[in-house]
Amino acid sequence: MDGTNDNQPGSQPPSSGTVSSVGSAVGGVGEIKNLGVLDLTAMRSPEELDRITAIRNVGVVLVPESLAGKLATIPISSTGATVAIPEGQHVRLLTGQTLMGGEALANPAGEESNVLVVVGQLVLTSPVERVGYRQLIAIGQVVAPRGSEGPLGAGMTRLIGQALYYPYVAGAEVKVVTGGNRMSGEALANQGGREDDILLTTGRLVVTSPVERVGYRHIVALGDLFAPKDSEATLSPYVTTLSGRAMYYSGRPRFFEGKDRFARAFFELLEGQTTLVLIGKFVVEPDVPPELLRQKISEIVLAGSLRAPKGLIPVIQVLTTEKLGTIAALEENDQNGEAGVEK
Repeated sequence: MDGTNDNQPGSQPPSSGTVSSVGSAVGGVGEIKNLGVLDLTAMRSPEELDRITAIRNVGVVLVPESLAGKLATIPISSTGATVAIPEGQHVRLLTGQTLMGGEALANPAGEESNVLVVVGQLVLTSPVERVGYRQLIAIGQVVAPRGSEGPLGAGMTRLIGQALYYPYVAGAEVKVVTGGNRMSGEALANQGGREDDILLTTGRLVVTSPVERVGYRHIVALGDLFAPKDSEATLSPYVTTLSGRAMYYSGRPRFFEGKDRFARAFFELLEGQTTLVLIGKFVVEPDVPPELLRQKISEIVLAGSLRAPKGLIPVIQVLTTEKLGTIAALEENDQNGEAGVEK
């Protein structure tokens, strides 16, 4: 893939919270690769860009508007987007995951000629009333309270990614929990908090015990939510999932996240029937007989992929009550124990 336009085939804007580094072209340069953001805005002439021989595996390239044409002559591959910045503008660059109140976008301490570039995930914890930047460029994910759609839509010059809006009540405190999290059902009672508080989780939320009372006005999950089946009636009126889904489990759960393989010995050591909540990539080994799986597993809740010998697939499909992902048969080399969890 060559070129620098947005959303080219084979390229994607950086996912939220995944920008690893920011770099600029200095020294002898040559090939530039493996950066979240490449900032070329300090360059002033085409001759300076001549020092760059190639750009590869870069999430976002920032370049002066007058040099965008010259940049297009450089071999570029696996690049998400190129953003041309007008000369004479002061650029403020935010990368990764950024939390701020909506009033910060009014840019009260700056000049309206300033440009704000956000790469990654921008989470706004209060409504946006005004955007005070000449340009607001967002590459990734913007999360804001409902009611911000008008001012934010009018003030955002460019969005490569998605804007998500969550329910909000005036004066509410938004409590943000970052990343994938586990919480007990008791924690959702929000002891010491106010009934108008909003809980916002920026990744998946796993509720590990029954929920008897919800002490938040809203629970907003940017990823998937996992909770006990018996708590669905209590929890569901408060839950909003913006880029995932709510999945409910029953029985005695065991939670696995990441990658793993389950052999016969694992199931034999389980005491009584167990619910498997699987988030990631998993394999059931060929030495597991169908009758053992039915004896020890009461339910499977899957978000990801689960591979197993062909003879176990029907059993796994019957046991799986919630699925977001794939259930597939192992290939021959997997059955011989020659492959890891990932191909």
